[in-house]
Amino acid sequence: MSELHPEQQRALDYLARRGTNATAEELHSQLRHAFRSIDDLFADVRIEEREAQPAPGKWSAHQILDHLVLSHEPAIEQLASLLAGVSPEGVAIPADLQSPDDERPSWDELIDRMRGMHRQYSRMIGAANDALSLEPKAVIEMVVKIDGAPVHWHERVDWKAFAQGVRVHTLEHRGQLERALTALRTASP
Repeated sequence: MSELHPEQQRALDYLARRGTNATAEELHSQLRHAFRSIDDLFADVRIEEREAQPAPGKWSAHQILDHLVLSHEPAIEQLASLLAGVSPEGVAIPADLQSPDDERPSWDELIDRMRGMHRQYSRMIGAANDALSLEPKAVIEMVVKIDGAPVHWHERVDWKAFAQGVRVHTLEHRGQLERALTALRTASP
């Protein structure tokens, strides 16, 4: 890859500082907090808000939930490989994954799947320790905004940076969900 933009370098530095250089215990605590936070916010979504788009082109709560499940479920196998000391095969999980509208699983099914994934991640990171090798790497797709436009690229990261990436992705979409709910609730009478 050519020289990184400062925004890209800051993202990588963050994953190193808060992921690679963090303790397994810190990662476990941070991940549990992020998961609890988004689980609680999804539980607060009213039935009539699930499909409502806060603005044209913006994702509904159901679309955000679908995206998180589609993104994080296959990442469980990647993390398991890293924790087992093996670099997973394959390419990064693409950003902006969405089920087609007519194929999107139900809200309740996606909530159950998300909670199950969160339990799996928490168990895996809870059982990990700082003696595990950081040599195996997984390819992830990084996305940052530069001058308001998303820039995508692939990076190879260790298990701790990978776990921190899942946490950051969760929190980014928690923020997106919070903004959507605020917009919907502000607009309704």
